[in-house]
Amino acid sequence: MPQANPTGGANSERLENVTFPQARIDINDNFEALQTLNSGNSEPSTKAAFMQWLDTSSDPAILKVRNSTNQSWVEVGSLSASQYTSKGLTEIANGGTGQTTAAAAIAALLPGQSGNSGKSLTTNGSALSWAQTISSAFSRFDYTGSNQTWIKPTTGTICVILCWGGGGSGASNGTSSKGGGGGGGGACGLVIKPLSELTDSSYTVYVAAGGSSVNGSNGNNGGNSTVSGSGQGTIVTGWGGQGGTMGDQWAFGYGGHGGGNTRNGSSHINAINNPQYSVDEDWGNGRLGALIDGAGAGAFFSYSTNAMVNSLPGNALATNSVFGGGGGGKGQANLVPSHKNSWNYGGASVFGGGGGGGSNEDGQNYSNASGGTSQLGGNGGRGGGSSGGTVASGSVPAGGGGGNEGSSGSGGHGRVEIYVF
Repeated sequence: MPQANPTGGANSERLENVTFPQARIDINDNFEALQTLNSGNSEPSTKAAFMQWLDTSSDPAILKVRNSTNQSWVEVGSLSASQYTSKGLTEIANGGTGQTTAAAAIAALLPGQSGNSGKSLTTNGSALSWAQTISSAFSRFDYTGSNQTWIKPTTGTICVILCWGGGGSGASNGTSSKGGGGGGGGACGLVIKPLSELTDSSYTVYVAAGGSSVNGSNGNNGGNSTVSGSGQGTIVTGWGGQGGTMGDQWAFGYGGHGGGNTRNGSSHINAINNPQYSVDEDWGNGRLGALIDGAGAGAFFSYSTNAMVNSLPGNALATNSVFGGGGGGKGQANLVPSHKNSWNYGGASVFGGGGGGGSNEDGQNYSNASGGTSQLGGNGGRGGGSSGGTVASGSVPAGGGGGNEGSSGSGGHGRVEIYVF
């Protein structure tokens, strides 16, 4: 487009004393220069302060304004075929940031960021400020047979760890109507600590297996799950439940003890022991050891004559627990008293696994004994037997397996859950 170049010479864009038709030519020339912003590939030959020039030597074209001293051009924006883009800086008070990069512009608009790492932006309705972020993280580790690794988060305040041991499997006596006791549930170890007290950057997580199913033998114990650091050592253990015991002539499939606060279910029997005790009394002391350690005790009952059944105390029932595993139910034999069918129910727990039900051998076609329930752990598996239904394994995490005349129920594997808030 043309730039103004009237016959006035040095006084460009001014109309000098000329005659018609030159006056009309100069007027049109000036109007066209104004309409096109003096557009051209080179600057106008005559310049004036605050004069506009659309420099078309590049694409997009650059809009320039002559400075106040008429010594140079100031770029104010670019103009393409589709849009206009401003150049230069606009102060915050005038709707801009006064910065040349996006990061600097954001920093200029926000409250000071120094010393506020990990915080989030909040408002009280009139002003912005930085506030501590409530972050959370969750990790779950299930049984793999190998060590696993938990990387401690860099942010957070409180750490909660739930660590379940494996549930014991039920027992089986395939050649006798004495049946098998249910497996004890695995315990739930609990740690609640400030995250700052976990001084290692990573921790080894071992999730134990539940006791495997058996046929014609005592049940297998559940393993112990652990979380440990290279510097701190073991910070929490979930103790495994004891496997159930198969029945013999007078003892009808004792239930396994649940894992406790400080030991595996199979260790309760040795916690309070005396060589002069009989086998039955020894098992009874195992019940006491389980109760002292916060575990559910396995159901226990034996007798030498049928007449003794009604005279024996009712503490043969499996007991419940809060953090320990529920005790396993005993294998139910063909006994006289009407309350006999309650002895093969597994004990319940709140955090730990429920105990497995004992096998049902009473000949009365009672439904198979239920495993103990749990709020946060796995439920115990139901008992089977000749008069019961299909035996079931304990649920994950830590449920005890059901006892049976044939193959018993497996114990539920352990689990580790870690919460950071």
